[in-house]
Amino acid sequence: MVDFNRATDMPAAINTLERYVAHGVLTLNNLFSALTYQELPGALLERVCDVNIVTAADGTTRLIARISLPLDPAYITSTTQKLWTFAQEFKEATIPAAYKVD
Repeated sequence: MVDFNRATDMPAAINTLERYVAHGVLTLNNLFSALTYQELPGALLERVCDVNIVTAADGTTRLIARISLPLDPAYITSTTQKLWTFAQEFKEATIPAAYKVD
């Protein structure tokens, strides 16, 4: 689990949902870039969070992110909770200072 406090862990420059998502995936990638899992039986190991920066065909620079969050299977039968509330932790970690309030 990565404890998160909006007051101390969210830089002021994050004022859009896009920046919020970018901050989240970059932080998770920083913390768990070596953590892997097997997506399908017999498949190669995949990183739980993978982030790349590429130049797209149209010349724009893009942040590409792939993340695989473990979910509590109880989400299947829940009729009241939002899906994101079933996201489970990768493992215990602390947010690096570089990703906190500036």
